Amino acid sequence: MVAEDDDGSDDVIRIFDAFGDRVRIDNGSGNAPVNRITFRVGGSRGAGSGRISLALEPADDCLCDMRREITITAGGATRSERMECR
Repeated sequence: MVAEDDDGSDDVIRIFDAFGDRVRIDNGSGNAPVNRITFRVGGSRGAGSGRISLALEPADDCLCDMRREITITAGGATRSERMECR
């Protein structure tokens, strides 16, 4: 996953290594994963960028509420919620 600055400079702030086969990531609805989240200099995602949801869970042996759904708003606020495994 890539976190980059959206000030027109194309500066990458941080690149996160892939989890490999240990963790499953999707867009919160079980569909294709989010692979890039861009933030503006002030920490927001920018007007009109909308809300992003992604979910993480162990690829094997996910039990009970080990799944986590993370929501990031256009303003940059984040929320994490425990969910039942899929």
